[in-house]
Amino acid sequence: MWLVWHRTGTYQPDLHHLYFWRWILCGILTDTPLLNHLTTSLPMYAGGAWYRLPDFTAWLDNLYGASFYGWYWQTTTGLGAYGLGSYLLPVVAVTLLFAWWWRRNPDAGHHIRGLSLMNARDFDRAVWRDQ
Repeated sequence: MWLVWHRTGTYQPDLHHLYFWRWILCGILTDTPLLNHLTTSLPMYAGGAWYRLPDFTAWLDNLYGASFYGWYWQTTTGLGAYGLGSYLLPVVAVTLLFAWWWRRNPDAGHHIRGLSLMNARDFDRAVWRDQ
């Protein structure tokens, strides 16, 4: 987000990020495939008047030079600071989280005194092995 903030500020210095957070919200609501059907009748307040959300988003996209998704893609895959790494950071974080979740052993709980508890499969093996 900081990269998009920084790059849009250099693109449109007179705007001073006045509508930046509204531009992000409107961009996400109108450019996301399932949400865009719900936003056709939503109002957005700006500058003392109410506007239809798609019209307001189109005006903001014109002001900032592209849509929020367009700026995000350009910022994260561009040749500037961080570039592709800033786009890959959330993907890598989610991948590591899933890898940790997949490899963890939910049955490896420990007793209060530090004793390892047996899971159901090991208990059945221990009980039925002797018989």
